[in-house]
Amino acid sequence: MESGDPLAGGAPGPHAPVVHGFIITPDGDPIHSVTLTLLSKGGGQLDRVSSLADGSYILAAPAPGVYLLSATAPGYASKARHIMLGDGPLTYDLELVEAVGGGVNAVT
Repeated sequence: MESGDPLAGGAPGPHAPVVHGFIITPDGDPIHSVTLTLLSKGGGQLDRVSSLADGSYILAAPAPGVYLLSATAPGYASKARHIMLGDGPLTYDLELVEAVGGGVNAVT
């Protein structure tokens, strides 16, 4: 590949499928500094970001398919969800509740 090729080094291309949205409380308040991870079917980490002050996030995948999206933040119950990415962007908002005894919500 030429050095100007956007796919050099295995990075997602300019039209890679993405998932984006907001992390909020049940009251609709944004949650910042949530760690969001996009995992392959085999459990490999594909992308990882922290939500911004307004609760927004964006993650990129290498290709359309089924992935696991996980969200963790101190003081909140972790959440993991299977998502299906197509050719276009997917908007996916997540609601996190305050942790009671710790643990991860069931994967759906």
